[in-house]
This record gives sequence, C-alpha cells and structure tokens, in this order.
Amino acid sequence: IEMCLEFLVTLHEQNDSFTYRMRMHYPQDDGIFAYFYKGNFLPSGKDDGTYWRPSQKATMKGSKMNRRYFYGMEGKLQLRRQVCWLEGFPHIYFVIYRKNYERGMVYLDDLRGPPDFDWIEFIQAVFMFHSSGSI
Repeated sequence: IEMCLEFLVTLHEQNDSFTYRMRMHYPQDDGIFAYFYKGNFLPSGKDDGTYWRPSQKATMKGSKMNRRYFYGMEGKLQLRRQVCWLEGFPHIYFVIYRKNYERGMVYLDDLRGPPDFDWIEFIQAVFMFHSSGSI
C-alpha cells in the first residue's frame, strides 16, 4: 500500500486516472472493496453512506504510512473501513472496506474497486515506477 501511495503522491499533479474525488459506498455483496481517494477524506462523518466509529488514533505503519480503522453497520452487516495515507501528504488516501470485520492478507484477486478501475493496470504502473528508480 505504501508503494502505491508513493506512486500516486508523486504523479498526482500529472495524472488523476487512478484516483477518485467522490466517496464511494460499500457495495452490499461479497468481497473487499478499495479505491484511492484524492482530496480531504478525514473526517468523513457519513459522507460515504455509513456512520463510522473510529477505533483508535492513526498509527504509523511502514516507514511513512499512517493507518486508521473505523467500524460501522449497514443493517445487520458489520463493516470495517481502513484509511491509509502517507505522512505529510494528507490528500491521497487508500480506502478499503471489509464486511464482518474480516482480517488477514488481501490478495489482488480479492480486491474489487470502482467499475472503471483496473487493478492489474494500476499495479503494473506502480511496479514500473518503482523499478525505474523514480522515487
């Protein structure tokens, strides 16, 4: 996640094709839903359709990535939202939703996102960016 955010922070002025300026609603089907948000995400209240309770303050994960968890309910469905951003760059966020407080590793095949987002294309772009030594 940290490498993805570094890529987006570096290119955000030139390319918005991988980020969204609108908060997404968690779809009610199975799977893990994630997207990259550009703008001021926190605090969000219920701007994405759910009232979220924070679990704790933001914690540092990795060398410069902040992460914060929120919990909410939609009907009987328990949701967990994780919001990640790089220290010093609070304008690009990785937002991931899981139902029933699922935990564990997330694999690329498990991720769903907005209909127009191609995870394979994005990961290839991140890999090319980092392997070129651009950071």
